[in-house]
Amino acid sequence: MKKRILIIDNDIDILNILAIILKNRGYEVITDKAGSSADNIQDPFPDMIILDIALNGYDGKQICSRLKSGNQTAAIPVLLFSANLDLQRICAAVHADDYLTKPFEISELIKKVDKFMVTG
Repeated sequence: MKKRILIIDNDIDILNILAIILKNRGYEVITDKAGSSADNIQDPFPDMIILDIALNGYDGKQICSRLKSGNQTAAIPVLLFSANLDLQRICAAVHADDYLTKPFEISELIKKVDKFMVTG
């Protein structure tokens, strides 16, 4: 069974690029450009979430905090994804598992995703 990754980003081009990269790595990819999918994550849960912190109408920091404090979602690895210069501090504050700054190197994305998916 393929491992599933949920990508939440309001930039459709980034969603498409990430989906192509990760599908080529053998992952099942679900994309959400609004952030609304995080409000009703249910079983079967994604194996990982890549989450932009600046979404239209949603706050990725709040989404991450809510996921990490939920009984059923706390163990899902969350990779914050943003151009925010304070991303390392934000990551720690909302208990995200890791972060990736935009613009990003594809090799760095793959390294971070594979780290969680192989051990998850």
